[in-house]
Amino acid sequence: MRITLQTISNAPTVISPEGESVLQLRGLKIPYIENLGITRDMYAIIDLIDNQITELKNLPRLKNLRCLLLAKNSIVSIDSNFAESVPRLESLTLNENNITKFSALKGLNGCNNLRELTLMGNKVTSLPNYRNFISWLVPTLKVLDFQKIKDQERKRGLELYGINNGDNSKVEMFQESNEGNTTVPGNVYEEQKDVEDENENDEETEVGNGVKNLTKEERDILVKKLESAETMEEIEKIEALLRDD
Repeated sequence: MRITLQTISNAPTVISPEGESVLQLRGLKIPYIENLGITRDMYAIIDLIDNQITELKNLPRLKNLRCLLLAKNSIVSIDSNFAESVPRLESLTLNENNITKFSALKGLNGCNNLRELTLMGNKVTSLPNYRNFISWLVPTLKVLDFQKIKDQERKRGLELYGINNGDNSKVEMFQESNEGNTTVPGNVYEEQKDVEDENENDEETEVGNGVKNLTKEERDILVKKLESAETMEEIEKIEALLRDD
């Protein structure tokens, strides 16, 4: 099904617990994004979960869009003009897509209001220095894959990639080899032992303070529930549990 005036007219529209309008276009086998200008920028949240979209592009300028849900599609890349199209975007969900390399994410560079990003279920998450790179690419990001970004991850990102001046062409320098190892001209990747050590120390501190962390099994269950959630209230409750872990 394509996104047409009729598709949008027939789509359910709900109000989130925060009073924001939500356009639901979930599970319609939509192959690509088009004609969203028909919405006249009336929605704070657009739900495109469980479709067949392969590229995140062709978005009109949506100044009121705060949250974009695109889990369970087939997205391989994000257009270089993405940030200009969604200047106030705060949350982007891209879990279970087909993003395999850092350069495919260059369109996130310049998303100056993005606070939460989910990329679980994409092969890019298994590349070396993944969290360091994302924290460098989107300096405003607070939560990546439902885990708070640590100061050490940001610091390491700056050490590896330098100052982020918002130039997408700089992202093009990062090449991923067939073996999945990432190389940067003029830099040599090192092990992330410093980050791992910090994570271990944080975990010990949390245990000492009596804070309970979710087990891997509990986290996986919540992620599955998030993917099948039908309302924004459900989504927000599950995301809150994952963030607080």
